[in-house]
Amino acid sequence: MHTLDILTTFVASGAIGLILVLWAERLRTSPIGFLLLAGVAFGPEGLELIQPKLLGEGLNVLINLAVGIILFEGGLTLDIRGYRKLSKEIHGVLTRGVLVTWLGTAVVLWFLLRFDFPFCLLAASLIIVTGPTVVGPLLHRIRIKENLRQILYWEAVLIDPIGVFLALLSYEWILTAGNADAYLNFFFRLIAGLALGGAFGAGLNFILKANWLPEERINIFMLTSAMVALTLSNLIVQESGLLTVTLAGLYLGWKKSPGLVGIIAYKTELKDFLIGLLFMLLAANLHFNNFYAYGWVLLVALLLVAFLIRPFNILLSTLGSDLTWREKSFLSWVAPRGIVAASMASLFTVQLSRNGFVQADFLETFTYTIIAGTVLFQSITAKGVAGLLQVLQTRPRGWLFIGSNPITRAVAHFVARTGEQSLLLDSNPREVKQAQREGLKAICENALQLELEQYIELADIGHILAATPNEELNRLVCQRWGQLIPEARLFFWPGEEKKSHGVPKKAQACWSDFSLKSLQIQTEAKELFTCEDIHPLPWKNNQGHGLFFVHQERLSPIPPTAREGEVKALTLTPFAVGLLGPMREDWIVFSQAKSLYALYKELLSLLDEEQYPLAKEVMLEELMLREREYSSLIGKGVALPHCYDSYIEESILLIGILKQPLFTEYSQEPIELVFLLISPAGHPETHLQMLSKLARFAIQEENRAALLQAQSLSEAYGILEKGHVKQLEPKA
Repeated sequence: MHTLDILTTFVASGAIGLILVLWAERLRTSPIGFLLLAGVAFGPEGLELIQPKLLGEGLNVLINLAVGIILFEGGLTLDIRGYRKLSKEIHGVLTRGVLVTWLGTAVVLWFLLRFDFPFCLLAASLIIVTGPTVVGPLLHRIRIKENLRQILYWEAVLIDPIGVFLALLSYEWILTAGNADAYLNFFFRLIAGLALGGAFGAGLNFILKANWLPEERINIFMLTSAMVALTLSNLIVQESGLLTVTLAGLYLGWKKSPGLVGIIAYKTELKDFLIGLLFMLLAANLHFNNFYAYGWVLLVALLLVAFLIRPFNILLSTLGSDLTWREKSFLSWVAPRGIVAASMASLFTVQLSRNGFVQADFLETFTYTIIAGTVLFQSITAKGVAGLLQVLQTRPRGWLFIGSNPITRAVAHFVARTGEQSLLLDSNPREVKQAQREGLKAICENALQLELEQYIELADIGHILAATPNEELNRLVCQRWGQLIPEARLFFWPGEEKKSHGVPKKAQACWSDFSLKSLQIQTEAKELFTCEDIHPLPWKNNQGHGLFFVHQERLSPIPPTAREGEVKALTLTPFAVGLLGPMREDWIVFSQAKSLYALYKELLSLLDEEQYPLAKEVMLEELMLREREYSSLIGKGVALPHCYDSYIEESILLIGILKQPLFTEYSQEPIELVFLLISPAGHPETHLQMLSKLARFAIQEENRAALLQAQSLSEAYGILEKGHVKQLEPKA
């Protein structure tokens, strides 16, 4: 019977927890409140279906593993580039604000209860964290101003590891009775976490890049690796595992390791299950006698934390910022706590109880009071307060483009130049990576499966354009996103037969005057060029297709019909024949190299190591080996070296214009121009097409002369962008 009771406890917790998480997602709210209430209702002080005590030591193990996996997943999804762009307000919240919450709460607890101050510091450290699992759904539901949304979101994402570190330091201080060993133990824990986290992250990144694992086994391997990292780190230095897995996840997220999209999707699903399971067990494990025992003290502490410490946190964190008093007031109102606070409180309660601390139960009691109070109260009042303070957005204005192809990328750039938010969504990681390299915001996800709560960037979407070459997919996207964001304006490419059945009535067809499919095919050999023009209405464009229009501050892919004013338009000329598909202006160099080796090394150094993690030394040796076997000179002073690389996802074209002709032992005539083409491994057709295109360009004397006479990089870039006088048209 005992075994059956344990099984019932585990299964009921997982099943009920997952149902509540899914229900909360449908309602676009945090599941924490539902999980707390359900855990109590089904626990020992309710229906007695869930009995956490039956798990014994297993509960502590489960908490450790679950928190480790949740923190690992959080590290994977952390956008380091977004961190680099953090405003001073977020820096203030993560530094001065953290200290205000930590020390201020500790002082409040000491004043109210006269506990030892180190114990008050531990209790205070547990409520530093807010957490994206509670903040994200709240921000999606109320849609506040962009700057406030970014501050609250990044605070929630980044504050978890900070809170964990401070909690571990406070915990160590208590265990060592406040002597110098506390600092020494924490130092060893910090070093072990940093070293092992970096080592595990680098090792996993190497394995993923080396492509040693079958694609269908990557997820289970990463899950196992996270658990191994957690356990091994704790074996080496106790309680260092949480830091280790967090840093390992951060390293993988920073390096954008191959297969990361699938890993994140798998870990997100697992995290949702673990949050439901863990919160049900933890809530069921609470003892109401503890809440009764501390009574009014908990209520006073909650009020002081919410209405004194949080406002002082924001006031001090935003000194010198441009935020208005209304915006600061709203930030002061919202700071819900979540799963990390709850799980750490339960973890420390169990461990301190074993060490004979009679006050250990207060950690859980106090932390869950703050969680319940902030989540329930702020979820109910946040929208009303935002409206009262006038920080709500009147209407979402951002644009979401389904499909990250050259056309939608051009439109996204245009939208961004108007000052509006643009976001690309595509399931093809190559296209998403290219968009990110161009400085655009892009997400690699399936538009038919993605949920709004997964990405804070979707909170400001008010316009959706489905522009993939698959017209059926475009219609399905309109159906689904019309339900997800009912107030959004919908646009879609209807296909060559201009079918619009099956889409919401408000969805508008656009770009039906050209074939998106054929343009996609042509981009392999011909680059799309766009220009911006000002035209009087009515709109007429005899030189190309109109893609996007701005008229009277209104953006649309459909030409305006009004007869007044001017329209700024983005146009598409689909038959330009320049060479710019795989290159940029800063990939051209006027070189004075005296050898091919020095020239190739100079060209490869133009690539940013973070965006293009090529094995440059290996590639350099490979190019020279090819040169010895067969010269890259194709005649007329032009060399066309080329190779493949498995680490890149888009072709790269590097160009060297030599100030003085280069004589080599491998060719019988001097070299003046070098076109170095590097293509992704496994794409020989595209590679050969580009080589053919380069050869046709270089064979024309006018083209060569124009490049050699160019006085600046921008001039050389312009020659390549437009093609030259006698450039041959690629064959159909």
